[in-house]
Amino acid sequence: MSSFKKSIFISLLMWMLILLPNYAFAQDAEITGSIVNVRGGPSTQNTVITKVVKGQNVSIISEQNGWCNVKLSNNTVGWISQDLLKKLAVNNTNIQKPLPVPDAKPVPVPVPASKPVPTPIPVPKPVPNPAPTPAKTIVNVAPYAVSVTGSIVNIRQSSDTNSAILTSVKLGENLTVYGKQGEWLNVKLSDGRSGWIAGWLTKEAHSVVTPTGNTLRLPIGNRNLVLTNLDNGLKINLSGVNENDYTLSTTTNQTDLIIKVNNNGVKSAKKSINTWGVKDISIEPSYIYLSFDKPFTFTDSYVRSQLEANITFAKVQAQGINKIKLNASNEKSIVQISAKGNLEYTTSNVGTSKLYVDIPKAELKLSSANELEQAVNYGPIRKVLAKQISSDIVRLEVDLASGAICNVIENDGYLILAGRLGNGSLKGKTIVLDPGHGTIGTGGFSDPGAVGRDLKLREKDVVLGISLKLRDSLVKEGANVIMTRTSDGKYLSLEGRAAIANKSNADVFVSVHANSSTNRAANGSSVYMYAPYSKPNLYNQRNIRKELATDIQNEIVKSAGRKNLGVKEANFSVLRNTQVPSVLVETAFLSNPEEEKLFNTDGFLQKMADGIFNGLKTFFKNN
Repeated sequence: MSSFKKSIFISLLMWMLILLPNYAFAQDAEITGSIVNVRGGPSTQNTVITKVVKGQNVSIISEQNGWCNVKLSNNTVGWISQDLLKKLAVNNTNIQKPLPVPDAKPVPVPVPASKPVPTPIPVPKPVPNPAPTPAKTIVNVAPYAVSVTGSIVNIRQSSDTNSAILTSVKLGENLTVYGKQGEWLNVKLSDGRSGWIAGWLTKEAHSVVTPTGNTLRLPIGNRNLVLTNLDNGLKINLSGVNENDYTLSTTTNQTDLIIKVNNNGVKSAKKSINTWGVKDISIEPSYIYLSFDKPFTFTDSYVRSQLEANITFAKVQAQGINKIKLNASNEKSIVQISAKGNLEYTTSNVGTSKLYVDIPKAELKLSSANELEQAVNYGPIRKVLAKQISSDIVRLEVDLASGAICNVIENDGYLILAGRLGNGSLKGKTIVLDPGHGTIGTGGFSDPGAVGRDLKLREKDVVLGISLKLRDSLVKEGANVIMTRTSDGKYLSLEGRAAIANKSNADVFVSVHANSSTNRAANGSSVYMYAPYSKPNLYNQRNIRKELATDIQNEIVKSAGRKNLGVKEANFSVLRNTQVPSVLVETAFLSNPEEEKLFNTDGFLQKMADGIFNGLKTFFKNN
């Protein structure tokens, strides 16, 4: 083959290789986020092309700096964050075969008399990523309502996922929108603050009603519901009703009023109010439902001459916070917040070194201005700053030392912020061990717990044996161990067991039990935790409680070798009433013949104790 023909052949081969994609195959992946943006480039600054939902499959074309270039089922190509994808097994049908290489003997090409230099074949230039989209301006809009579609959604200070979190809202909660910036919505909160929520985590809800002056009138069939704003509360008049045709009731938290009345077949409707403390009003054929942003009390009367029901509302008075005191030491810090009544609270973290504690229905009534800001240069809690962020919400901004852990403990008339330095050791940790049962119950007899069918072993005895061995191991490591009981015959309720952990400000509470079932084949080990969304003081500890349960579950299965029944959640009294991270360990089944025999050996009790011990070591190493 002549050198010119060789040059032509090599150039054609290079051209084909250039045209091949920069990947050997397209790999399928599944969307793991609820609603995920597909962008024009590998950055959150790039334009959103479209959106995909959880469970949808895409094909990965290439990867760059934590982003995947993907192809959707409708052939749209864009970029998705790698964190929001789960790669699936490679599907051979998706493998792209390389283009065929020309035959070694190409069709002869006429050779000119002179041998010109082959013209170089142009190489395609890579297409640059789209330039970042410039910041969008804030657009004011006529107020309209949206409903939250995510489970728990953050309200942020500005329209950016890196912005500070003001608060959180939950699924189904309604908000009023006053402005937009790109895909973000500017909303007004019930406490008067405004913030930003991701628009893709909301949907448009019901209509917004705006009052005229101090009055708002809603027609309901042939009658009217009139709201009048008063200086010290709110008055509602419902016209066109007979005295015995309506009833009033409130929900247990005193934030909702239900007027049961026949509305003569009106259609269901929901009106967003968001003023004077009223969030929204739902109108149904058989009732009217008013939702308030804060608890209230009400009185009602009836005017026969006008066929009118009058309802007057007064907000529940805010608790006065009269003392905030920071007591600090090198290893532990305590902040006590005192009031005349019980205080509610929610918490949120800002990074790893700041904690916000918001106390609703409260106002600062401190005896000294020095208590507003208290700071030290040692210990886990370095500074506490108290602010009245609205008329009835107090916020504590707590600055923490690096690696510090802070728990909030609720007691009658005060809150305690307990800070510790997480040194990864058991030394100095306060651990409450609770051997189940064994206390005096109804009739003056000791509660035996479950009883084995074959050897008649009693749960109270085997779990005490495990707990005493565990105590000895923890003490050797320098832990401060508190036992709820060390023998039988003690009068102690389930709530009393939890109170021991709360009063001692323990790091963790571990209740040790043996399981039982009517099914004698049931066997294995499990660990229970409890932190429901409905109980904010427990839900704030959800991650830490789950981690504690998981660490202990993994280690007891490893040590004792029983079936892994996993981490479970249950509303047990000792878990519900402990203010500190707590778990309940079901070591094995006394009702199972094999496991009852194991409980009768000292070696098995030691293995269970070792498993819980190693689980606690793992937990404190990571926390």
